[in-house]
Amino acid sequence: VIRSTNERGDTPDFVLAGSDAQGMLYAAVTFREMLGVEDGQVVIRAANVRDRPDFRLRQLGDPFMEPLRTYYYQLREAGRAGDLERARALGDQHVALMQQYLDWLLRHKINMMGPLMPSEEDYSVVSAGEREVQKRVTDYARARGITAELRANIAIGTYPKDQDNPDFADVAYHAAHQRYFCWSRLQYHHAKAQAIAEVMRDCGIDALYLHDVDGGGWRDPALWDQRCPLCRETYGDDHAQAGAVVFGIYYDAIRAAVPDAVFSAVIYPYNPSNIDPDAIEAALRAEMGDVPGVREIAERYAGRNRAMLERLNSLVPDDWHICIRENERERVDLFREVWDPKPFYTYFEYMRYRSVQPWFATSPRW
Repeated sequence: VIRSTNERGDTPDFVLAGSDAQGMLYAAVTFREMLGVEDGQVVIRAANVRDRPDFRLRQLGDPFMEPLRTYYYQLREAGRAGDLERARALGDQHVALMQQYLDWLLRHKINMMGPLMPSEEDYSVVSAGEREVQKRVTDYARARGITAELRANIAIGTYPKDQDNPDFADVAYHAAHQRYFCWSRLQYHHAKAQAIAEVMRDCGIDALYLHDVDGGGWRDPALWDQRCPLCRETYGDDHAQAGAVVFGIYYDAIRAAVPDAVFSAVIYPYNPSNIDPDAIEAALRAEMGDVPGVREIAERYAGRNRAMLERLNSLVPDDWHICIRENERERVDLFREVWDPKPFYTYFEYMRYRSVQPWFATSPRW
């Protein structure tokens, strides 16, 4: 809140207030934007302001796009190669650059950033020097009310690194991402979750974005139909129980290391179209044409996908933030019904990236 008053005479006073310390800081940020210079004099563009955020957490995606990755990849390479002097110098440059970025986020009242560092399949490889640099960044961010996020996935291995591991001989394999997945070889998840929890604790990271198997579409969400014999023996066809067990391992690990961390689960399917029989029917007709039985097939797939998500919702804590992709209001409402009362992590592509064509883009098209 910013309010002007003339209670002390002709010279106006401005009262700044917030519902908490962060709100007070935002009032000061807004007031700074109201200051200007005219004819060499400081002037105030007077206004009464009453504002509040529509979303408690507001994130701008990858800060490692240029130029913010100018130094980090180099310092990571130097540190892991043992060139500590070069790593320290690059670390100082990286921190200074990130401080500029964080100040920009504060001016725009963006209070979450992610990912803080490039994703690793094994976060135990992050050096002590990198952790110290990241802690300097997150300390600066936290003082400005900004939460840093780490991103990871539930893969248990990668190709070609792990191709000769006998444990991976019959597990689900995502060829495009070159990753191995399994819901029953839990020792790999425990080790990976512990490494993630430790790097979050050491770096001062207060949020985890954990991705499911990213593939299969509405036909085979998360490649569940490609699960190994051990998964079939362990869970039968209970995809929801398998997801609750695996994601729960990571949830428990970060809760132990960073008790107040935000846990965001990218459960597949995360696209509301995958539980909408109308959307699935349209996709089927585009493939098969106007043939009998299409509607029934679409309803069967949509019902199966929805039932899995509803059961998973009943199995996991309500403080999980559930990732949802941009879509039409009616389909988003389907997800609200499924995931109530859990909060959403709304993922929205605001510019063309890779092969993604956004629903709405502010970037120019040439």
